[in-house]
Amino acid sequence: MVESNVIKNIRQKLTKAFNLIEYDIKYPKNNDIEIVKNALKEPYMLFIEQSSLNLNKFKYFNSITQNEYNEARMEFVNSFYQHFLEFIIEYVCVNWYPCFSQEEKKQLFENYFIPEKNVESYEYFIHRSFYVIVHHISLKEHNFIMENMTKFLEKFLKYNTVSNFLNIKKELDDSLWSQYIQLISFLPDKMVSIYKLETNNFFLENNYFKKIGLEISQAIILISSQKEFEKYKIQRLEMLISKLFRLGKTDAIAEPLYCDMKKRIKDSSYKNVISCLIRSLNMVELEKLFDFIIKQFQQTKDNENLLKNSLFIYELCKDIINICPSLQFLLGTKFLVRKTYNVEILKVLIYFFYKLHFDKFSSISLISILQNFINTWLDSYFMNNASKLQHQNITYGILICLSYLNQEDFSQTDIEIKFLKGVGKYLESTKYDIRTYGMVIAESFSEKLNRTERKLDFELTETDEIIFLRSLVKENLETYAQEHSELITNNLNDQIEEDDDDNNTIDNNNYKQDDFSEDENPDEIVSELDITYDNSSEEETDDDDDDLEPYYMEEEEEITSAEELKNKIKPPLYISDCINGLVAEEEPNKIEISINAAPDLIKSCGSNDIKEFGIRLCSVLLSISNNYELDNFEENRQESINNLLVKDPILIAPFICEQFYQKNYNLSQRFIMLNALSSASNTLSSFLDNSKEEKEDKDTIEIDNIIDRFSELNKDQNSEDESLKNDFSPIKIIAKRIEQHTHRFSRKSLIKKKIIKENKFLRYAKYFFFPLIGKFDCTNELFTLLNKSEQSLLLERLILTLGIITYCSMNSLDCRRMCRELWNFCWSYRFYETKSQRCNVRNSILFSYSVIFNVLSEGLIMDEFGGNSFFGLGELEELYEWIMKLLEENKIDAKDVKFSTDILFHLKNITEKKEQQLFNY
Repeated sequence: MVESNVIKNIRQKLTKAFNLIEYDIKYPKNNDIEIVKNALKEPYMLFIEQSSLNLNKFKYFNSITQNEYNEARMEFVNSFYQHFLEFIIEYVCVNWYPCFSQEEKKQLFENYFIPEKNVESYEYFIHRSFYVIVHHISLKEHNFIMENMTKFLEKFLKYNTVSNFLNIKKELDDSLWSQYIQLISFLPDKMVSIYKLETNNFFLENNYFKKIGLEISQAIILISSQKEFEKYKIQRLEMLISKLFRLGKTDAIAEPLYCDMKKRIKDSSYKNVISCLIRSLNMVELEKLFDFIIKQFQQTKDNENLLKNSLFIYELCKDIINICPSLQFLLGTKFLVRKTYNVEILKVLIYFFYKLHFDKFSSISLISILQNFINTWLDSYFMNNASKLQHQNITYGILICLSYLNQEDFSQTDIEIKFLKGVGKYLESTKYDIRTYGMVIAESFSEKLNRTERKLDFELTETDEIIFLRSLVKENLETYAQEHSELITNNLNDQIEEDDDDNNTIDNNNYKQDDFSEDENPDEIVSELDITYDNSSEEETDDDDDDLEPYYMEEEEEITSAEELKNKIKPPLYISDCINGLVAEEEPNKIEISINAAPDLIKSCGSNDIKEFGIRLCSVLLSISNNYELDNFEENRQESINNLLVKDPILIAPFICEQFYQKNYNLSQRFIMLNALSSASNTLSSFLDNSKEEKEDKDTIEIDNIIDRFSELNKDQNSEDESLKNDFSPIKIIAKRIEQHTHRFSRKSLIKKKIIKENKFLRYAKYFFFPLIGKFDCTNELFTLLNKSEQSLLLERLILTLGIITYCSMNSLDCRRMCRELWNFCWSYRFYETKSQRCNVRNSILFSYSVIFNVLSEGLIMDEFGGNSFFGLGELEELYEWIMKLLEENKIDAKDVKFSTDILFHLKNITEKKEQQLFNY
């Protein structure tokens, strides 16, 4: 209790001091700049730099005693620092920063955001500073602030790497680290959305994520250099790597990590850190990492490099594969059996499992790996439907496994029984290639299993392929390793020594704060990733390859038409892939496939994907243009936005309402937004029963036909019956004949049951209505830049959309408040005149008033709009007089009659009930 009172007292003193500082900065006496400078010096000197701790010399903090200093500093870091940064951005950056000298700019302003690394609690400062800088850039409120903060952000990220942020103490919860991951992952997207084509090269996606990848690799090296590394740092790195992998940045992150692993894998401390990181990754991220590594192995084909690659995998995984089921499945099943790589990868992975020397009954022994291949080989569906490439992969795998096994290895297994069962099926195959593969496997198996000198021989023609298949059983990497043991041993011992020449490091400690000039780029590694691979082995191909005759492959046939090119492009499977396809401005086929797949993809994706990518996708869909005149482009775009709104209304609806008032959209794009809001509200509320029995044109309510449909909801469907009579399709004729010869004892089965549906829109109506109506202002630049006709069209559509949203929110808790806002909004535009025949604002106003009378009960209407007059008609009486005046002046069009009649009918009923209450008759 005493301690809490002390902290409370310190907080009050700090609050008073910072209020005085902020006042002196806002309103310095006689606009004296020295007052501002002194006000900016004290917090930095006292709480950040700690250069002077004589509290009596300070003007603003002299009330704090020496005993209270430590608590006061922690209170400043936790509660006051972030707010003070926001304050000086708003009041110092524009008003005083240009007046400072270069030295004063750094001391009085920049050092608050980018302090020296030797200050205490440095990691806390940079986390909060990073958030404030990015936040103010995203606000886009002031160009000067935005430009300066962007320069600071570039300097900040060059000066502070992932390691600096990673050092936040374990005792603190992971909220700051989660915030950092969110900011660092989406920063390029934010910068591109702000600066468009003028985005700084530093923030371009390729350069930016290459730098992050290098920093992650450097962070792992720094952790491994400690005597006892903290596991919580590995867990935090795993969170960052997983996030970036999910965003599709695998290559940029894994490339420097792979290079470091190859050079440092013999270092036990580094290996322990990497092992801990691999164990913490889930299956998806683990697959992406090892898939990248495996693809690097495909660049080499000579036995020496294949052996090195296999030994690298062995050193990397031998200590963890036994306790990591995900890694077992990945390397032992998925990469060998289910995915198709070239034969070199099979050699590398199978030799890795051979080197493990696990017991034959282990799930990751070489016998178990052979069992996986044989089970797939025996599968009848695989035999009949797999491609030639897949058959080759399984055949290669079986033959390579056999090259490492002896007759004794097959004891106490059922492999011999499975082999005899499968050979017969393959020999009976009508496909020459499959039958040939079966014969080679049969010969190889019989050689390993047969206990006599007689060997099975199908006398196959010695083609290049047959010779190659048989060589897989006779030669393997173990034989090569025994023949070149000295070469391999020397190479493995030299791996750590290569670290001295490592280029994959970022030494940000050599980056001086005093060198923050705009013309210099102190971190040149950002622009280009200086990583090279030794591909010399690819050039040293065998002479025998020149003698092989090329044969015709249909897959290599030249694509001659645009339709064939479009068929080669696969539809996107994830939201992130769809976004990438939509923004491919110079690839019309990719745009067309992405926009066509978007509606169904949005419907089928999960809620987490929408939360992560929904805003980005919606922004792209709203801003994209049909530059190539693609078919069904507008329909698919509209449907995609509608599906996004239905999928996550709370996230998307406020965003669309906000975008409606932005300046960077044209009139048609704003109509798309309004259409989406009305269509989504209709879908969520189940406004009409969209059954398959009804005609397609009656399934949905669009903004253009809502007026006619609203008045026809209660009409008899005589016209529909007449149209059905004219349908002479065979199915209808047969159905009619069956109906004529059917004797019914009850007509109950013919009565269509009413379906009760939940109005899901009730929970989301407020997110559609209030953000849309709250920001409208006819004097706004958005409205005044349009001509009179465009203004009328936009206003008509806006009022109509508001009316539809209100109608769909019937019986919701917010319905009454929505009706009040809609009434006031329409009333202010009742005298709006337009000469255009394309639109009728008055019609949409009358429609909205008709909606109000149909949505609210008569009692609520009397209570809300009745007023305090004797008859209690108030605003209702004003509405009645306005409509009657329009009728007298013949300003009511044919479209307006039905709504004005409906309003007058409700007013009449309300008046009669009020008279009955007053006079008791």
